[in-house]
Amino acid sequence: MTSLAVIGSNLRLDDNPALLHAAQDGPAVVLYCEDTNVRVPGAAYTWWTNKSLELLRADLEDHGLPLVAVRGPLPEVIREIVGALGITHVHANRRWGENALEVDRQWAGALRETGVEIDGYTAHVLHDPWSLTTGQGGPYRVYTPFSRRFDGWDCEPFDLPERRERDEELFGRVAELELGARVSHLGGTDEPRWARKFSWEVGEKAAAERLEDFLDGAIEDYAGDRDLPGTAGTSVLSPHLAHGEIGPRRVFQLVDRHLRAQPSESAKAFRQELLWREFNHHLLYHYPDMPSTNLNPRFDSFPWKETDSAEPLIEAWRSGHTGLPMIDAGMRQLWQTGWMHNRVRMAVASILTKNVGVHWTVGEQWFWDTLVDADPASNPGNWQWASGTGADAAPYFRIFNPRRQAERFDPEAHYIHEWVPELAGTPAKEVLAAHNREASAPAGRAGRRAETLEHYPPPMVDLKASRAAALDAYQETA
Repeated sequence: MTSLAVIGSNLRLDDNPALLHAAQDGPAVVLYCEDTNVRVPGAAYTWWTNKSLELLRADLEDHGLPLVAVRGPLPEVIREIVGALGITHVHANRRWGENALEVDRQWAGALRETGVEIDGYTAHVLHDPWSLTTGQGGPYRVYTPFSRRFDGWDCEPFDLPERRERDEELFGRVAELELGARVSHLGGTDEPRWARKFSWEVGEKAAAERLEDFLDGAIEDYAGDRDLPGTAGTSVLSPHLAHGEIGPRRVFQLVDRHLRAQPSESAKAFRQELLWREFNHHLLYHYPDMPSTNLNPRFDSFPWKETDSAEPLIEAWRSGHTGLPMIDAGMRQLWQTGWMHNRVRMAVASILTKNVGVHWTVGEQWFWDTLVDADPASNPGNWQWASGTGADAAPYFRIFNPRRQAERFDPEAHYIHEWVPELAGTPAKEVLAAHNREASAPAGRAGRRAETLEHYPPPMVDLKASRAAALDAYQETA
């Protein structure tokens, strides 16, 4: 009897229920599949995945568990593995969003009809979204009452699987699997040119070390430092959580343990921020089209700008050549590292959706392609929050002014100087004032390299005028 563990985006041994239960059955095979039936992860996320898979493969083999890591149609992949290896029991970590739940129900139902046993588990969040309801019996759409449900929440993680003796015959059969022309293998260490400046430590061990370091230091100043992009004041756990290199139960267990030993408002604030991830996954379960559809239908008739007409502005935003130093710093940090500070994410989202005026899905798709932590719930959930279209979103009329954001959170321009090197020699006061220079249409990146503020491009939009236009459009649809 051989079992199959379908682990989903949970690239770890610890706190992995599908993996644990499959290993407890006896001989087991582990499957990671980027399912082409659903939204395929972007390039930066997949860069991380490939590196993490190689580490996971070694850890699994050390526990006597072979790994199949592929991209292809999940139902077809599972059907082929089940038939070729004589799988009798499939343990699968659940997923949801868009059509993922329906795809999984179909393949699971088909296998059950052939006598294969199927069990499902929730691994990537703390709660089963269908189990938490409001007093009226519906899903939560407001964060604060949702977060209160986690007071005293039991966060006991699942155990590590026990090491098993390596079954050479099973490993050999896995190596000889033929999964069809539509399936390609993942993993490997090829380095795309655009990722050569990435300096991330990936994998389960790196995730545990990052959390440990944060709990030993920066968490004590988190409440004050988390909004300062030029300061190492956040955990930077998001890529590890997005890839499931550390489980949310383990994170909450250790944070709660820290709170009991060293109670502080900063540690409480960090715990509350982690619950925003839970909230976004709760929303994604109940509103599976959240990555493409406004949660607030009022904005379905909003006069968003056509993408084609705004393309020069969108391209300036993507490349970090908007003439707005705070925005350019964020977009260049994203391109060079695959990550952006959360405070700056809100600012760049506000500029695109409100001052430029294009639909939030334009920015969400760019983040999906370029973020190493592109989470299927948090990415659209945060974009809907910033644009005002989401559940419990920031009001549309809350428009982030990048100069004020810089004055409050980067007053000495440390962050801007780091990521916009052509302004490194410009005094902070002049850098901050540059946000309010006379606007001009973006000229692109061609031509002379900016070496001083004199040669740095002017703002691509007039902040005051574009804000007024956005508010007028909002009033027309009120």
